[in-house]
Amino acid sequence: MPSPTKLSIQLGLVFSLLPYLVLVSACTHTVPPHAPEASTIPPPEVTLSPKPSEGVPAPGAALPAAKPVESALAVTLTADLTPLQDAARTAVPESFDEAGHPLRSDFRWNFKQVREPKVSLHQGQLAIHAEYQGDIAVRSSAARACHLDPIYPVLDWNARLSVSQDGETLVIRPDSPELLIGLKPESDAKCNMFTVPLKEQLIEVLNRNEVKEQITRAITQAGVRIPMHSVWEQLHGPYVAPITSLNTRLCIYPDPAELTMGPLEGDLQQAVLRSSAQVYAMAALEHSCHQPLIDPEKLTMGVPASPSGRSFMMTTMLPVPYELVSQRLQETLSRAEVFLPDDGSGEKRLIIEKVSAADAGGKMVIMVQTSGYVKGPIYFWGRPQLAEGAFVTVPDLELDTGTRKMLEAEKAGLWKRVDMALTDKVRRAARIDLADEIATVRKAIAKPHQTEDLVLRIGVGQVRPQQVYSTAQGLITDVAIEGAAQAEGHVKIDSGRQRARAPEMQPTKAPNKEEATLPESRSGLVVGEVLQIEGSAYVVREGSGTEVRLSVDQDTRMETTPKPGDQVVAQIAEDGRTRSIRNASAGSPDANPRR
Repeated sequence: MPSPTKLSIQLGLVFSLLPYLVLVSACTHTVPPHAPEASTIPPPEVTLSPKPSEGVPAPGAALPAAKPVESALAVTLTADLTPLQDAARTAVPESFDEAGHPLRSDFRWNFKQVREPKVSLHQGQLAIHAEYQGDIAVRSSAARACHLDPIYPVLDWNARLSVSQDGETLVIRPDSPELLIGLKPESDAKCNMFTVPLKEQLIEVLNRNEVKEQITRAITQAGVRIPMHSVWEQLHGPYVAPITSLNTRLCIYPDPAELTMGPLEGDLQQAVLRSSAQVYAMAALEHSCHQPLIDPEKLTMGVPASPSGRSFMMTTMLPVPYELVSQRLQETLSRAEVFLPDDGSGEKRLIIEKVSAADAGGKMVIMVQTSGYVKGPIYFWGRPQLAEGAFVTVPDLELDTGTRKMLEAEKAGLWKRVDMALTDKVRRAARIDLADEIATVRKAIAKPHQTEDLVLRIGVGQVRPQQVYSTAQGLITDVAIEGAAQAEGHVKIDSGRQRARAPEMQPTKAPNKEEATLPESRSGLVVGEVLQIEGSAYVVREGSGTEVRLSVDQDTRMETTPKPGDQVVAQIAEDGRTRSIRNASAGSPDANPRR
């Protein structure tokens, strides 16, 4: 127990310090927890994407996006048309003689092919050149009857290959065919047994009209088609480019509305179809690219647009999550000291302990937790805007109304002093530089992007941030990309001959133990023949010979009921699920109309 002397000394110290303790407690103001009144402000009017995508929440919950603008995407498709070559060579007669001809009683002739007919394609013009050697003579017992040997007839058939639409395929047919019959100059010409020159007489001798129709009919019946369903689906995207530095993916959705096909060019081994797609392109940074809603195909035949240097425009959604905004604010303001203007009672100090940002009805709300002269949450809010091109700012940032009331209740005029000391500092800290993110996205866009058959190349010209808005997910900046873009790829053709030989060329193979384990399907399209059915799975062999197991469930859209031997097209999601299965044959009774 302390002595009386010590106790009196301690009590004296307490009473002597009491005024200072009262002063300290009087100079500390606590702002009780409260919700910012900015949250009641209605969100800004933002136009949603005109086509909601599959797997994305309905409008109202989905991320808002600026309406994409119409632009042009050049599309170049190449195909191997050698089946036309096979059909043409088969149709050209190997030989000619007088059997069954009206002139057979007066003349005899026999011509045989010198070599295999030459079939070529140049700028859409299919040409067939065949050469023959033989003789022709008058049927007479006279020793001096005319006999020409050797004779070298020449056949030249040509026609423009037209491209027309038949459902979801492009059909290639000969248009306005012609057949010219000539005679090589080294042919025997010692006599003439006809009333007209031999070259003209060969038109009748070789049955020009019948031969022309025979070749034309064979090429038409070859039924060469270019399936466009897969091309149309791939044009929708997504074209995916991982961005490692941002731990996300750039997902590009060209979203074509119409595809205008031009005339056929190139040669048989690499026939070229140049076209232009009317697109409404968008891109977004997403952790997982979604599958877009695919509209019914709209193909037209005409003159494709000639894309200029900046004919392709794409709106790119660049997100900055509020977690990242809060982190940047915290790094700038944490533990910063702020001094309130002197009101005559001495200088007062605030210490910023914590800073965070969030969305409130389309505006940014910043919470500043302070200690010192004022303790408690202080809220600021304002609408984010773009400044100087690549900066997000909040120029109208101000103290929340509720916070003003709380401060005014603590001490008259206190909110004004806090506003003067803190608002401008927070406003400067809320300035976000997007230059690095835009440069990263620009670099990702400029890389080639590939789907199963197509490669998308975008030449980036001008990059312009257009608007920024606040959402629950973070700050979203719409960035306009201008440049030129082209999609190109090789497409497989379908022909009547291939369809007729399909069962023989690709027989159904019985399963064996060594093939008990098949690779699972990958994302994209699987096109091939159904080999067998294993419970709720279909084993499909692609044209390359690869066998793939397609597992179906209650969410799989079955546009047909496949059976072994059927040719099918399956769309596979990124997680390996089979999204849909349809019949690959054009005009199949099992195939439903496009969605």
